[in-house]
Amino acid sequence: MGLCKIAKGKGWRPPYDYVLLFKILILQRYYNFPDDQTEFQINDRMSFMRFLGLTMADDIPYSKTIWNFREQLTKLVATPVCLPLLMITKDWQTS
Repeated sequence: MGLCKIAKGKGWRPPYDYVLLFKILILQRYYNFPDDQTEFQINDRMSFMRFLGLTMADDIPYSKTIWNFREQLTKLVATPVCLPLLMITKDWQTS
């Protein structure tokens, strides 16, 4: 399991970039926004759009997309496969 992009049919919309979604989670955590407020603030603030690398013409992920990505990431981090990555990150933060 993990973060996988599975096509769901012909009319399926392409997934958002993982880096974009991760940056959204950073903004959400920093400003303590719920999912709906995060979606609204990304649409409202040009500084957020600039940080995310978006233009006015780009689609903004819906609040449900943000929630779903956070849930997938939580499940991925909870697996033993990611423990070495977490240890490397912890060592990097302490040095």
